[in-house]
Amino acid sequence: MADSDPSSNDPRERSSVRKRSQPPRPVSGVIESLSGPTIAGTAIQRSARIEQKVRVGKIILADLPKGDTRARLLQAAILRRDEVLLDGVLTMLTRPQARER
Repeated sequence: MADSDPSSNDPRERSSVRKRSQPPRPVSGVIESLSGPTIAGTAIQRSARIEQKVRVGKIILADLPKGDTRARLLQAAILRRDEVLLDGVLTMLTRPQARER
């Protein structure tokens, strides 16, 4: 008996499903890479940088009036230990024209 669909005999019309390949496994796991010396060293350096900026911020904060909006912003940056905000506020406050106000 002949097949009723003539295109099924055409090799161009046939399809096949390839077996799924396994994704390559990383050489070292994520946990191993996070605990490496470079990450730990970077975290320690970052913490030391922030601590230094917090100390400078506290010294400057002591000289500012309590009602000053810059003082409130600096205090929030210190409490949050937000390095980017600390950088911005300290830069603003340590410029010569800012200290004259």
